[in-house]
Amino acid sequence: LGRHEQLKKFEITCQEWLPDTGELSPTLKVKRRFLKEKYKIKLDRMYGYTEEAGHVGTPSNVDIE
Repeated sequence: LGRHEQLKKFEITCQEWLPDTGELSPTLKVKRRFLKEKYKIKLDRMYGYTEEAGHVGTPSNVDIE
């Protein structure tokens, strides 16, 4: 795989993603916008958007598509 195709960072969640909890659509497609908001703090921390860098409070620029 090319570098752009390789996983660089990941985090395991404790909760199963289900349509009932909002992470998946009824056809089991990932709701990326919902997940981006739900895990904003974790994504910001994972990709370096921290208070020290002056990025706290700004919208997450992480593209998880």
